[in-house]
Amino acid sequence: MDKYKILICGKQNIIIDDFFHHLSDDFDLLTTSFRYEDIVKHVNLFHPDVFILCLNGETKDDLNVMVELKRIFTRESIFVFIAGSKEDCDFFRNTVVYMAEESFEKPISVSNIRNRINDYMDEKKSVPLMKPNFRLNSKRSKKKTGASTCLSLMTIPSCSKLLKSIFTRNTMWLQP
Repeated sequence: MDKYKILICGKQNIIIDDFFHHLSDDFDLLTTSFRYEDIVKHVNLFHPDVFILCLNGETKDDLNVMVELKRIFTRESIFVFIAGSKEDCDFFRNTVVYMAEESFEKPISVSNIRNRINDYMDEKKSVPLMKPNFRLNSKRSKKKTGASTCLSLMTIPSCSKLLKSIFTRNTMWLQP
């Protein structure tokens, strides 16, 4: 079986060191800086399955890089995991909504991290990936919503949740 490729980034060097000391036999690991251009270059060269951000007191400005990377990670089917203290993980989830698939909050054992990554990836890789198929119907619906615009959504549930948070409440959601 091929190893999952994991690109690791962040300020928490202790967690990054632990990944390399304890999990390098289980996964192909590579680190990158927290610069947008550097992360994009590493994604294009390494083609990771997972991106892990090791948190250590990042600010909202620091996490703007992650907001900019959302589109790239989605397009490349890269799953984002976060690791750090409970406070840092909560701050990330509240700042960069719907991006982290999993979080590893300290303290956590190496075997637990290994098992959770493998279980998550095995489950996700066993389901065939569907390309999102969005279609905005420009016709107005007058049946249930008056003059609201109808959005026909045919995609995976996690994308639906994200889109619902973006659009206004005047949008009517239809199931395919």
